Amino acid sequence: SECKKLYDLFLTSYVPNQEATHKYYTPTKLTDSVYVKQYSNLLAFAPSNENFMKVEDNDGQEDGYSMFVPNNTALDKYLNDVILEFYKTIDKLPPNIIADLVNAHSWPTTVWPSQFATTNNYMGEPARFDPNSDISEKKFCSNGVFYGTNKVQSANVFSTVYARAYLDPKYSIMTRLFDFNMKATITSPGLKYAVFMLSDATLNALGYDYNTTTSTYTYTAPNGTTSSGNAVRDQLVRILNINVVPMPNGELNDLSGDGIAEANGGEYIRWHANTVSSSGTVEKNIILNVIDSRTYANGKVYFLSNNGILDYATGTIASQIGNNATTPTSPYYDFYQYLINSTAYSAAADEIVGLQLGANYTV
Repeated sequence: SECKKLYDLFLTSYVPNQEATHKYYTPTKLTDSVYVKQYSNLLAFAPSNENFMKVEDNDGQEDGYSMFVPNNTALDKYLNDVILEFYKTIDKLPPNIIADLVNAHSWPTTVWPSQFATTNNYMGEPARFDPNSDISEKKFCSNGVFYGTNKVQSANVFSTVYARAYLDPKYSIMTRLFDFNMKATITSPGLKYAVFMLSDATLNALGYDYNTTTSTYTYTAPNGTTSSGNAVRDQLVRILNINVVPMPNGELNDLSGDGIAEANGGEYIRWHANTVSSSGTVEKNIILNVIDSRTYANGKVYFLSNNGILDYATGTIASQIGNNATTPTSPYYDFYQYLINSTAYSAAADEIVGLQLGANYTV
């Protein structure tokens, strides 16, 4: 019944229907409005649908839906332990989280007990149930198969590193970026990642935000100028990619040692004695301490001190050389003087002539 409440409260609506109202009026002469029950388009299928896929007439006679419905004890525990850790109450949950929870238990085909491990649900995941110990009830219904269960399907969106952002409203921008850029990979249990968390507050402090009215990312510069659009989104995607690091062999499971890794976007980070750095933090001379972590099915998420982030350097190669050549006694002063007084240097760009954004160079 707790599972049914999710449908009733959040995933169904009753819409006035003119045709049904007319049909009702014809024999009764009553003018009451007739409402049609509709299921949310976020659902894998309407559970009352008797037409199945309707790819061809009568296809419901050769296949049907399957639902695995957890009992109240199992669902309540999963809601409290996993889904509501940060939202606290169900009514605060975004509709897509509730839909994902229900869809994780919905199969657009018949699931036979011998084929749990090889039949995927609407979200592309197998039935993670033991047909002998996890199923408490089995019924054939008019449009498919019902399984009553004593456990909840552990969906990838709720068990992988993606879940830490997805289930916490403080990480809504990070979740949007995941959904745009890498949701399919970051939610794959077979691909291991280390993720450095980017809270809304941290991104807001840097000038970034998301406008829900216009569905655009925005950036407000220190001088107060605000820009928006794909360019801002691409900046955020680049930042996100630096903070997501593949670790196929668990290389970043322990950051107490020392190492360098290539992040998801091809840029590099370093960890040393539970601190981490990137080109952007080195440029700003910032040290980021790892203050907490949590393990998920496909990796670990880390939280950094002072709401820090791993970002990219914005200075040019020439400006970086200049940072090490500020006085005549600086180690690269002579080299820098030769550079800026030669035709190899563009003062307007503060860069070596011919270097292109996106290419890689060694000087």
